[in-house]
Amino acid sequence: MFFNLLTGRYLFGGNSRNEVLRHNEKCDLSSKKKYVVNVSENGQSLLFQMLNSDPNQRPTARDVLNHPWFSDERVLLNNLIYLNDFLSNAKGGSVN
Repeated sequence: MFFNLLTGRYLFGGNSRNEVLRHNEKCDLSSKKKYVVNVSENGQSLLFQMLNSDPNQRPTARDVLNHPWFSDERVLLNNLIYLNDFLSNAKGGSVN
């Protein structure tokens, strides 16, 4: 969901539910980095920590909320402005 909010894209696509699930199971993120080049370094760090293929290595909700991406008020304000712009633009068309 975080990837979707940051990029306006689904993390894994496919022509069927099973195909999407297969892509999800592989968890190949190598082609996804190009979609987050405009996201801050802290935002990218948080995103890829959350997308770790090993569930035991993913941050907890508390870890996420304590991440630097949320701690700096200026960064948070910029993130909210970015998300607001994204959502405003998404209303006019498809976000896939």
